[in-house]
Amino acid sequence: MWKWLAISSAVLAGSGAWAQTPGSSPAGEAALKTTPQFANKCVTAEYEELDFLVGEWLVSDKATGRLQGLDVIQKDLEGCAIVGRWTQLNDDYKAHGERGRLKALNMFFVARDGGAWRLATQDSLGFSGFLTRIPTADGAATFESEPFKRATWRLSWKRMDDGTLESWGDFKPVGSSDWRRAYHNVGKASG
Repeated sequence: MWKWLAISSAVLAGSGAWAQTPGSSPAGEAALKTTPQFANKCVTAEYEELDFLVGEWLVSDKATGRLQGLDVIQKDLEGCAIVGRWTQLNDDYKAHGERGRLKALNMFFVARDGGAWRLATQDSLGFSGFLTRIPTADGAATFESEPFKRATWRLSWKRMDDGTLESWGDFKPVGSSDWRRAYHNVGKASG
């Protein structure tokens, strides 16, 4: 094996493959001229609409003040997505017999098929879905699902004047016209 590595290294060094950079040879220059240049399309104001979510949030139940979890939300993919990682800090959503606490991953992105913000979500209990941002009168970033798991869901986030981040989830059982509140939390910047 060492002999093969030595021969390969000598061949590559002799060919100048390691020393050359694109454009430093006639073939490299030709390749650069014909390679399409892609611009980052995620630097427009559209991609800043949800920047208020970004941060590390200690999240508590709004009514009781009981600590619920930690939500770490960051821009990712060169600004093309916002990714949130939720870690439950109590056992409220622990399934019977499970050792770990609830965790969830959320990815917010702008869909190229119409420009609407979308949310892909998956948690450690098996809940997953795709939601689409809908307009609301209260200025919240609200995402609504198609009916799944016997209900339609609306998940909302809103930055408050005091710097906190409120989040709430509502669901409407299939066949019902009534929305029900599943949770209402408030996040404070940690640190």
